[in-house]
Amino acid sequence: MSPATREQAQRWDTASLVVIAAAWEELCDEIDRRKRDVERDFDDSHRFWRGAAGDQERARMQRFVDAANRAAGALERCVDVAHRGASSIEAARSYVLHVIASAEREGFRVANDGRVSSVGVAGASKEVASRHETEIVRALTVLGDEDARVATAMRRALESLSAMQSDEVRFPADVVLAGPAPAPGADSGDERRADAADAFERLTGRLPLDPVDWATAYILVANSFAEKYAGVGPEVVAGRIEPVPGQGVVRIGLYIPSETVVNLPQDLGDHRSEDPRFDVEDTRVAIYVDYENGMVIARQNPSVSVDGDVRVGVPTVDVQQAADGAVRIQYHARNPLAPDVSTPTHTVNGDIVISPRPEGIAVDGVITDYPALEVYRDTPMGGTETVTIDPADSGSEYGPLINLPFHHSIGVGTEAFERFRSAYAQLPPYEAGTRPDADPHQPTRLGGTEDPLRVVVVR
Repeated sequence: MSPATREQAQRWDTASLVVIAAAWEELCDEIDRRKRDVERDFDDSHRFWRGAAGDQERARMQRFVDAANRAAGALERCVDVAHRGASSIEAARSYVLHVIASAEREGFRVANDGRVSSVGVAGASKEVASRHETEIVRALTVLGDEDARVATAMRRALESLSAMQSDEVRFPADVVLAGPAPAPGADSGDERRADAADAFERLTGRLPLDPVDWATAYILVANSFAEKYAGVGPEVVAGRIEPVPGQGVVRIGLYIPSETVVNLPQDLGDHRSEDPRFDVEDTRVAIYVDYENGMVIARQNPSVSVDGDVRVGVPTVDVQQAADGAVRIQYHARNPLAPDVSTPTHTVNGDIVISPRPEGIAVDGVITDYPALEVYRDTPMGGTETVTIDPADSGSEYGPLINLPFHHSIGVGTEAFERFRSAYAQLPPYEAGTRPDADPHQPTRLGGTEDPLRVVVVR
């Protein structure tokens, strides 16, 4: 796990763990009450229900009691993990804030990554600054490690809890399987939540357990719930990558800031600014890199005209992965409502590299000047950090018309592509007729979510 940052420590809120623990305790009490009722009925049944039918019903009651005992035990373990996790993370967080405050009281400046500078501090020694920096960086590392440890413990506890479900005892998904915090955009009702859980289970074979799982679950939903989409669903494509545990999920949103944009007729935009909790339906294109579950998923939402015409296009997304876990994503999405004359220059496209590093996620590459781009990273415990914000060059309704044909670099730009270059040209010459037809490092094109292809790894 990478170290936490100052910003994360200041925002960290363990209340979600306490809240879900309380919900589990209430559920445990409810199971216990129902179990006692069944046990009472079991004992009373001997007086009035004899014979094979009575024995069969008592066997059913006993199965429920046994299942309830197992479920209650699993719930109690989850409660313990949540309470202990909240306490340990809060202790680590408090210590980070304490050592930062100590350095600042002496006039030092503390950067987001924990580096300490003595700018403007008369007579401040480099030795003192170094001592503060060492202590702060150590504290941030402990906080990051503790977050990863608690996330792992919570995931295991929730997996155990999910496995305890049976015909006799079923847990309400909104209480037990929610994880310690809701996913971004996860407040749209029970139907959407159920669809998200089903989509995730079809892909992974299990229900979503934590905020990373839920974020991935929501981008997979094949239905649209926003009224403007008039029931037209998105197009979703996916591929499997090698997981990088502890890196969470990287969420990329490409959105139109204005309410409407010029087309023939005008189209509706997303009418918003950057938002760490953005709803995946409030984007034109969203791309998620789930390093916990080993998935890259891209989603193109329907385009809507002011006259109510709704159409959706299929995004073209090609992906490679490097041996260190970095992922190169080449995406291309066309507005299906745009006149044919606008193709191919007026499309949302880019070539970006997502790199997991000890100090955090890096985003580099080349993207179109429009629309706006936002990148966030979510941890399994529900923390969110801002990675990159790249506003549209024009937030006006004329943005697509004047900006889409043009590109600009983010991060280190095209330099990030070097490690994904094919080694094909450096391979020894092949004998006639034996040369492979395809480049072994050719990017993998994302496809359907039912059985996603495995993304090529460039080694």
